[in-house]
Amino acid sequence: MNNDLRIDTVVASGGKIECIFTGVDERRTIDSGPVRILKLIDYDNDGWLDIVAVSSSLRVWRNIGREGFVETTAELGLKETGTIASLDAADFDGDGDSDLLLGMEGGGLRLLRNDGGNANHQLKVRLFGNRSNASGLGVKLETQTGGLRTIRTVQQLPVEIGTGKYSQIETFTVRWFDLAVPSVDLKVERANVVIAELILPTGSCPYLYVWDGTKHRFVTDILGASPIGLPVAEGHYIEADSDEIVWIGNESNFKPLNGAYQTQITEELREVLYLDEAKLMVVDHPPDTEVHSTDKLVPGKPFPPSGLMTLGARKPLLAARTLEALMSRKR
Repeated sequence: MNNDLRIDTVVASGGKIECIFTGVDERRTIDSGPVRILKLIDYDNDGWLDIVAVSSSLRVWRNIGREGFVETTAELGLKETGTIASLDAADFDGDGDSDLLLGMEGGGLRLLRNDGGNANHQLKVRLFGNRSNASGLGVKLETQTGGLRTIRTVQQLPVEIGTGKYSQIETFTVRWFDLAVPSVDLKVERANVVIAELILPTGSCPYLYVWDGTKHRFVTDILGASPIGLPVAEGHYIEADSDEIVWIGNESNFKPLNGAYQTQITEELREVLYLDEAKLMVVDHPPDTEVHSTDKLVPGKPFPPSGLMTLGARKPLLAARTLEALMSRKR
């Protein structure tokens, strides 16, 4: 809602609409009355998501950025629309802006054509998923150009993204569930842009699971410091540190099954595991202390020795805030 590329939350409750911004101590509250339907639609294609709500009638608040929201219901001529049962938005007439389709209570449809929103540009995107779902539902799209940044979550196709007066998108990124497509330049046109998910060979470190008394629990990935054939530069490969000590747990979350302790090492993606030996180590240490491995991924030989260290007097983190949140509080 504030175009900082973080997903915000808009809630309607108790006769108010509240916009909760992620990562900053800031909220916007609108006196709306009871709300039955709530939609976020960029009706003027300026790149900022506006709020459309249905109670006894249709109401619209335009998002004007740092200044908040301004109601434009009367300005848009939406005072009398009848009793609405459902609401959808899309460019039904193909003129480059998002129209409203109302399902009326008692039956029938009513199309509210958007005349004027196409004074700004609109990018239409269709996705074709290969590893993700076929329509890319839930995938996030990011655009950046000039001073405008937007993020949209795919809920239907095509995705209609207002870009204001910008006719050229400097960077457009599709964050598929498995990977992000490298940012590309796009010419904003009213025709659909179709983006297919790349099919790339992917790999990972092996995963370690243990039995915790009720289920197999994921512990960590392993052998990250011992890949074979991982390039760090053209013609140069990372050296492999073949020893690794991994903390599994204690008596509370690592329990025997039928009299034996059970671990599982899995190959989740396209990796091939080469393992000469695996064994359990039991460490007796003073109460109120923790045991940690000294292993780390450090390119080049000699590798640091693989060992253990005991830490005590732990001081838990009290709080964590982003720099942006701290600066917002100072303002």
